Amino acid sequence: MNQEIYEELLFARTLMTDTKEFLARVKLMKQNIGRGELSQFPNLSQTSCQEDDVSTYVQHLNALYSDFESRFEDILTMVIPPWIINPYGDIEETNVIIQEELTELSTNEELKVQFKNGYQQFWLQNNIPVTYPDKTVRHVSIKSCPIQSWNMDIRVCVKQPEQRNFT
Repeated sequence: MNQEIYEELLFARTLMTDTKEFLARVKLMKQNIGRGELSQFPNLSQTSCQEDDVSTYVQHLNALYSDFESRFEDILTMVIPPWIINPYGDIEETNVIIQEELTELSTNEELKVQFKNGYQQFWLQNNIPVTYPDKTVRHVSIKSCPIQSWNMDIRVCVKQPEQRNFT
């Protein structure tokens, strides 16, 4: 059970990062096309674009950006505590139990070495849920939770995600 929780948190972190990266790329493309800089679009740069065409492309990218931003609002506004990414950083957690567990974890030299392989592999180790069965993940307070099962399984969601019609 704990292993699934860690995997879901790491998936959420990756999904949030990828979503933000995609939106940043769309924004950059929109700015570049608007300025007539077409190096990101080799086929388009080989043709002569009329101003109306460029305006249409910018409008489509604006629509894509807005639609993507609204459809993935819950993911983009999700708050993942910094200790998920770096459990060895400064402990600025208000929950005393989490503070104690992070302090205990931060003094474990074996785990510190394993953390150098990346935070995903670190949290997915088999010994983390065993060594820290009441570990911090259960106490996480995520402001918006896109995965409904989290609310039932570990009760970390503050509010249920809204039901959306994606048609």
